[in-house]
Amino acid sequence: MMEKGFQRWTAKRKVELLLQLIRGEKKLVEVCREHDLKQSEVETWMDTFASGRRAEPKGPRRRRAGAP
Repeated sequence: MMEKGFQRWTAKRKVELLLQLIRGEKKLVEVCREHDLKQSEVETWMDTFASGRRAEPKGPRRRRAGAP
């Protein structure tokens, strides 16, 4: 059952999905099919979550006003 209305995976949605995997409520293959995700993408989210760091935004970096 794929979710059609969502275009973007927010940090909150990623964590909710990862917690389902950690708790054993769902399997990786199951969530990938259900949400039309690549296994490698979910594994990258898991690595980022496990390391406790924030994911780097994709695309060009914006400079802050006043930054050299």
